[in-house]
Amino acid sequence: QVIEEIGLLNEDGYRNFSCRMHMKTIKAEPALFDAKFTSVMDKTGDILGTLMVGKEVKRATRLEATFNFTKTETEVIREIITGASSGEIGKTLHISERTVKTHINHIFSKFSINSKMELLQALTYNNLVPEIPAEKTVFLRNGRKQL
Repeated sequence: QVIEEIGLLNEDGYRNFSCRMHMKTIKAEPALFDAKFTSVMDKTGDILGTLMVGKEVKRATRLEATFNFTKTETEVIREIITGASSGEIGKTLHISERTVKTHINHIFSKFSINSKMELLQALTYNNLVPEIPAEKTVFLRNGRKQL
């Protein structure tokens, strides 16, 4: 898909696009990247090439390893990212709302923050949630698109 989309960059009115790329290789674990592709042109409008800028969106498992979160705290964070309330999180995870609030307090303490908004900012800063939604999702295996 990426190669096809890059080809479309040459068409009038279509100079850039963004996508979420799921990169898979034989030796490494799958990685998620938010990328933007843009046509690079000279003064006369001739296309010189295509510029790709990407940033890895880290997996939730990195939360556990990097910040010493428990699996339940990671699940609570995932639910917070979707905008769920403490009551909704409790129902989803089959725990009481009070237990959810305890997990949230532990999460805030580990990040040295005081609010869900600060949590989202910290997660974005650490590349743990995407900053903007992707227009397309592309799967690549060993440099080739995966159907």
